[in-house]
Amino acid sequence: MEKHLDEFVTRGYRIVEQGQYSSKVKEKDFGSAPVHGFTFLFAFLGAAILFDAIGLPSGAVWVFAIGANVVYLAYSWLTADEVIIMVDEEAEAETEAASTARPS
Repeated sequence: MEKHLDEFVTRGYRIVEQGQYSSKVKEKDFGSAPVHGFTFLFAFLGAAILFDAIGLPSGAVWVFAIGANVVYLAYSWLTADEVIIMVDEEAEAETEAASTARPS
């Protein structure tokens, strides 16, 4: 079990719950850099056009563009993959018995 858990942690998952025969891990996902770039660009341009039309100050464009990226980051974090690692009790018992048995 520890071997599989260490493998997922190495891949960038974090341990959410851990028990004797099962563990739940969740991916650390902040979103991809290209999507963050496109989100910022389109939000900035869209806000610039819209805010210019209705007469809001230009500082609001920056706030809107950064806010759109924060929303995307939160969405990526909350919808990241979760994996439950379960170990078969019988297989675990056989492995422990084999490792403790001494050769004759």
